[in-house]
Amino acid sequence: MSSKSSEHSSFDVTVSSSPSLGISQEREDRTGILQDRLAKIQALHNVQQISYDKMKAKPDSKTVSLSTSRVVVDDSWVNPIVERPSVLLEDKELLGKLCKEYTFSSPEFLSSVYNYFEVHNKQLYLLDWAIQEEVNSTAGVHDLFRGDSIATHLFYIIFFGDLGKRYLRATIIPLVKLVLASKAGALETDSAKVGKEVDTEANARLQIEFSMKFLEFLNKSSDTCPLILREALSLVRKHIAVRFPEAKHILGVIIFLRFFCPTLVFPLKHGLTSEAELGRPLTEDVERGLVLLSKTMQSLANGVELEASKPYAELFNKFIVDFNPKIRDFAEDLINEKFIRMSRRIIEASVKPPDTTQIAEAEDQLKAAIAKARPHDDTPAGSSAGSVVEPFEPVNIIAEKAKLFDELSLYGDWKQVSFSKSNGVGVYKGKEETEFANYWKVVFTADASLGTMKRLSPLELEEWDSKMFFSECLETFDKDLSDWHTLFQPPIFSAPRDFVTTVFRHAEGDSRWYQLTFSTERPDCPPSKKIVRAEIPFKALLLERSQKDPNKAVHVIQFTTEETTATILAKDAKTFKKHLKQVQSHSLKKSVS
Repeated sequence: MSSKSSEHSSFDVTVSSSPSLGISQEREDRTGILQDRLAKIQALHNVQQISYDKMKAKPDSKTVSLSTSRVVVDDSWVNPIVERPSVLLEDKELLGKLCKEYTFSSPEFLSSVYNYFEVHNKQLYLLDWAIQEEVNSTAGVHDLFRGDSIATHLFYIIFFGDLGKRYLRATIIPLVKLVLASKAGALETDSAKVGKEVDTEANARLQIEFSMKFLEFLNKSSDTCPLILREALSLVRKHIAVRFPEAKHILGVIIFLRFFCPTLVFPLKHGLTSEAELGRPLTEDVERGLVLLSKTMQSLANGVELEASKPYAELFNKFIVDFNPKIRDFAEDLINEKFIRMSRRIIEASVKPPDTTQIAEAEDQLKAAIAKARPHDDTPAGSSAGSVVEPFEPVNIIAEKAKLFDELSLYGDWKQVSFSKSNGVGVYKGKEETEFANYWKVVFTADASLGTMKRLSPLELEEWDSKMFFSECLETFDKDLSDWHTLFQPPIFSAPRDFVTTVFRHAEGDSRWYQLTFSTERPDCPPSKKIVRAEIPFKALLLERSQKDPNKAVHVIQFTTEETTATILAKDAKTFKKHLKQVQSHSLKKSVS
């Protein structure tokens, strides 16, 4: 495997792919530094371990399942379901208990439940329960399907199943292609954000034109809308009419804000198309244009006019007033009762009942999903029924992550995915045939001093991430080691994700400094059923003093295993550069004053 010693010394974004002959010497030169760091890591791990042990020993611990004793959890009520899954088809109370208990424990669980009901042609029974639960448990009509609920997950399964994707492709992709073909770029309407050479009024008119085209695509593709989706939306209307009778036209708002608009912004991420199919990449300007277009359609669906101070408010508001009724007509057309009833009869008359093989496969899949989501049953023979939750045992992985960092820095074999001359950001991906295939690397130079960056907290370093809701330090073990809890807001369905991470920050002399972040477990911060606990296997941020201008510039390199794209990484890096420059400027002003 080839190495990149030139990367390690200067992290130049134009790194050559040719092998370096100085690996052994470079490793020898760093031996003392590595030994000092490992000694530091071991000492910090001991401090962290003592803290975790104290938390586990507290008698008033709220999280009994993480205590030092073996706690038996009585989940024997699941056994009748495992023995005879068909009981779920007739008992909504048991169905609700099962879904609420395990939906957020395993990502595959609800898909297996839906598949089981679909095989028995009973998916409407499942959807009716979930939608009623969503409507009855939501405080206000505008909060429907915003959270990470069971109903939201089921809609996701429908929308991104084979039939749902076909419908989304028929509506979303023609619009994306239209935006690409227009070469209109970011469609920015705020003159303060662009140069004078940009015709912002023309962009405003294009946004309206594209939105009108999208309504046209919707009308043309209405026949491809899956019947099950129409029926699910009809159930939404039925339950909303009981709980929120005043919200007569909310259905169109839900469809646009929760499903169409997020998908429009991230068509690649949702697997609707590829850059090869589109014929060109989705550049930052195009993605910005899709975001602004999505916001325009949100305003249209809501029927809420823009404030007079907004750019071209009069133009947009006329469009909203004239075309909002078409959103309502579209929603009403989707849930046309006569059409749904007739279509259902045709399907029931033409579709054969499931054979024993299909039923057996669906049952096996459901049982496997329950077993995976259920706490592991390690109860010895003759013991009382129930599942045993093992006591929490933290694992020392700081040294492993530090070693991985060295391997990525010195030996990582990379291919360049993109490089922007305008902002100097290079994005690399580990080569597929290597052990680093799952890693991304982002490299750029920022206008900031290493001394300033070293004084920043993990929270301050991550303020550039627009997806972050909040971040708090749970515990500080040392200036180099701390645990953090961070809440993020991803785009799809506005479902929150949180992380509990250990952050290891380490300086190697006056020239190099890095921050490693990886997921950990803490007894005092267990997962919440309302928020999905996500994992960060590895994320590293390295800052190295620039050799050309050591007091005013730093080379920045990031390693991550996130599921993302080169465009998103490049955009985040560009924002990060601006953030670092602002921090440096603020630091200089403080030192002068």
